[in-house]
Amino acid sequence: MRKHIKKALCIVMALVLTMSLCACGADPNCGSYTCKTVSVGDITVNVNEAFVNGASMELKQAGACEVILDGSKYEGSWKSEGSSITITLEEEPSVGTVNGNTISIDILNVGMTLTFEKTN
Repeated sequence: MRKHIKKALCIVMALVLTMSLCACGADPNCGSYTCKTVSVGDITVNVNEAFVNGASMELKQAGACEVILDGSKYEGSWKSEGSSITITLEEEPSVGTVNGNTISIDILNVGMTLTFEKTN
């Protein structure tokens, strides 16, 4: 009896692991992104000129996200529809555009457009 319980538990754990690895499979925007450039008006600079510690984000399953700006971590939510993406941090929605593996968005609506490229 105990042997059957162990086998069943192993199978359930394997299924959970498999599902967690492909959880974002339904939305192609799911994944990790690194910021490459920051634009303010007509001026575009390398991300390290605006954020010494860089910027990145991870769009997770079920609409959760994590954004790191110059070492500060923000957790929030995201959703996409067509070429539009909305990231909500600190109850502040920011709307951007998706073009292939690139997302351009003004996070927290501060007047800086960050351009992120997908890393995985």
